[in-house]
Amino acid sequence: RAGRPSGWKLSVGATNDPQGDESRVKALKPGIELSGGATTGKWRYVSQRAPIKAGQVLRLAFEAQVRGLKQHKGQFANCYVGVSFFSAGGQRLGQQVIQVWRPRWTPDLIHARAPKGAAIAEVGIFLSMGGSLQVREVSLRAREPGESYAVLSEELSRYYSDGSHKELKPEDLLAQHAAAAKSADAAAFAKA
Repeated sequence: RAGRPSGWKLSVGATNDPQGDESRVKALKPGIELSGGATTGKWRYVSQRAPIKAGQVLRLAFEAQVRGLKQHKGQFANCYVGVSFFSAGGQRLGQQVIQVWRPRWTPDLIHARAPKGAAIAEVGIFLSMGGSLQVREVSLRAREPGESYAVLSEELSRYYSDGSHKELKPEDLLAQHAAAAKSADAAAFAKA
């Protein structure tokens, strides 16, 4: 279908008015844009699947921005990028999403552990309200057990980045403890 980026699947993710227009999907260079307006009633969901193993920790990274978001009467307030987990038989086992609301390109990421019985991960992009959602630089990869400190560092740097009130710089603190974290001695890390 027109607008579908290579390798991605289009489906209807929600319907709030069966007589309404379909949301628009446009391939960008690079990326994708989903958009709709006051008369949109059928909202497209853009997805791509990959085989995974239960228990794996996955890292979904992307950049996104929005334009002119407005929830019109009867519309659902969804504007997200996320990862869902399915069994080999197609049963949904879990989902983790990040709502996107920033009007400028912003990098974001999700770390999620595949639940018991998961065999498929599905990256999904969805908008069900007026305005547009643009997404680019989407990547999904498995994190190895030895990367747990890197995951911790990445999360702390993203979500606890303002230590200025205590003259604390997360990157300095993380670097100070990196050697102990990478050692096989849990007690050494705890003391660090």
